[in-house]
Amino acid sequence: MILSGMGPAEQLASRGRLAEAEGELRTALAEQPSLAPAHYGLGVVLAATGRSVEAIASLRRARELDPGDAEVLNNLGYLLGERGDAAEAE
Repeated sequence: MILSGMGPAEQLASRGRLAEAEGELRTALAEQPSLAPAHYGLGVVLAATGRSVEAIASLRRARELDPGDAEVLNNLGYLLGERGDAAEAE
């Protein structure tokens, strides 16, 4: 799981403390709703906890805010492909 640049959330996630990492990311987004890395990080955490529908929504928001981020595009494409949405995954 890669949450580079997300400080406490990154550290928590790397220790397997995903619920706490999610809380940190949600707090960051409450303070800065247009923070693309936090939307990305939240998407990664949600995917890791089996909440792919929510993860896709977070990753879509990250893509809207930073359409050139390869990590966002890769993870979003992977989840969409897993869901069977090949058209959007491309």
